Amino acid sequence: MDNMTTYLPILQALQTSGVAYRVIGTWALKAYFPVPLQDYVLQDCDIAIAPDLANIRKAIEVLEQNAWRVTVWDEPVPTDVFDAFWVGKYYLRGRQASLVLDLAYECALAWDALATSPTWFEGVPLASIPNILALKRAKAIDKGNLEAFEKWLDIFM
Repeated sequence: MDNMTTYLPILQALQTSGVAYRVIGTWALKAYFPVPLQDYVLQDCDIAIAPDLANIRKAIEVLEQNAWRVTVWDEPVPTDVFDAFWVGKYYLRGRQASLVLDLAYECALAWDALATSPTWFEGVPLASIPNILALKRAKAIDKGNLEAFEKWLDIFM
């Protein structure tokens, strides 16, 4: 099983459980561009989830039901979570064996923009290519790596 396929069960479980999310990272780009990225080994899978408390709790529940360990900044998620707890923490991290799933609920694009018109791949909702690239560009700028991003982008142009 390739490392892209290993994430399908949890992504499909999130979808069938009603968690509102979109795959936003390189996993999605591999789905869109399988040939140019066929040799790229994923380090993790990044998704954006709708930032309301019920959706975040549902995502945690689904991950835990599927034997994923869920943390926020390497700390277990408290059971008595309230809305203010999530502000400024940006994402949850799920781990299962060597797999890492990052669930961002605060990111450079608003959920309303990310949620529009998903492309479906194996029952998994992907963010649009322009949105994925905008997020990757914003991350590259934050890390002072814009030149590397632009060279990487040449793969798709």
